[in-house]
Amino acid sequence: MTDFTDKIRDFINENKLLCKGEHIVAAVSGGADSVCLLLVLQELGYEIVAAHCNFHLRGGESDRDEEFVKALCDRKGIKLHITGFDTVSYAKSHGLSIEMAARELRYGFFRQLMQEEHCDKTAIAHHADDNIETLFINLLRGTGINGLCGIKPQNGPFVRPLLCCRRNEILTYLKERGQDYMTDSTNLVADVVRNRIRLEVMPLLENITPAATDNILTTIANLNEARNVHDHAIQNVADCIIGKEEGLITIDKDRLLSQPSPITILHHLLAPLGFNRTQLQKILQSINHTGSQFETISADEIPIRLTIDRQQLYIECGNTKPFPPTSIDLKSNKGIISLPHGNQLAYQIIDYTPDAIRREKQCACLDLNKLNGNLIIRHTTNGDSFIPFGMRGRKLVSDFLTDEKVPLPLKQRQLVLEADGRIAWVIGRRVSNEFRTDSSTQRAIILSL
Repeated sequence: MTDFTDKIRDFINENKLLCKGEHIVAAVSGGADSVCLLLVLQELGYEIVAAHCNFHLRGGESDRDEEFVKALCDRKGIKLHITGFDTVSYAKSHGLSIEMAARELRYGFFRQLMQEEHCDKTAIAHHADDNIETLFINLLRGTGINGLCGIKPQNGPFVRPLLCCRRNEILTYLKERGQDYMTDSTNLVADVVRNRIRLEVMPLLENITPAATDNILTTIANLNEARNVHDHAIQNVADCIIGKEEGLITIDKDRLLSQPSPITILHHLLAPLGFNRTQLQKILQSINHTGSQFETISADEIPIRLTIDRQQLYIECGNTKPFPPTSIDLKSNKGIISLPHGNQLAYQIIDYTPDAIRREKQCACLDLNKLNGNLIIRHTTNGDSFIPFGMRGRKLVSDFLTDEKVPLPLKQRQLVLEADGRIAWVIGRRVSNEFRTDSSTQRAIILSL
């Protein structure tokens, strides 16, 4: 092995990118970087299959690259999978740039191939110079510490063993082996941001400071170390301010606002759910406006809603569509009804004894003889009222929930049990005095949430 190969092996081991015995997909475009990756992985003894994507964006060049990769893998005895895409049509139909469309297509292909070939990882040929270009791209777009840290050595099943290597090292490695490679002519034209950084900005910086590239790589390494400390501290804060309440995620407002940078904490907690920086700023501006709501869609296309309440921020994940009114069949002595958010309501009709009552909010024991008509489970609506157990006067359900300090998003999803047009149970909170059991009760229905 050469010093170059040893360097990559050490980088793989230090970052725990690959393990001996793992089956790996190697992404091979035909360019110098991916050809180097393929040869090094084979030299290091990994079990690999190659993957090539033809995006049909460069006419004859695209087909030329495909034929080159076929011949290379055939000579090296490496199994090869090739796929082709109508990248332009995909980009138009999905409203994406060509670059983003190609990215989605190739990573989708890699994931599919890993399943078909029972592979553990896909190796991508990004190197140190790509890392610098990415830093500048993120900097121009506006970024935080994560963007300044460049490309991660590993992101899920995708690993980048060449991130420790400079482009000139890769070219030297290939030259020493007499290994040719294909050149993408579009990379030689300063017509997109990444190309202009590589062809114009970096030469200018190196003219100003010859050690510019090495110094920037040192900065990236330092920032990654700083990010480790940053993430550890942020997580400690997050653990103190985040909680759960009846299926909702909660964020303590006072503890959030006491932090040196509340927006940094919110970004850590909410950006993974799909909230952008503009929304985070508006959330902080509205922090004292009880009832304000903000919505987004996560990367997994899950609807997310954040509600500002008195002391907490409440986050709902998932479908918030209304629950359709559902009847309880009293002809059946027992049953289970599925409710929203993964809850269930079990019911059973029994011969009543005082011992049957479970004094818990999650349970209700109602006199069967006082229940007329169907029992219906539904969302509470404006004007709903009942006589709370232990009281004589009628009260609006909305006022009862306010007095009980029920958070706004839980009010909006509150279910009630209706009997002949009257509220028999504010489910999970209080039964109605009109339907309570007493010394004359003979038959009862017990409901458990």
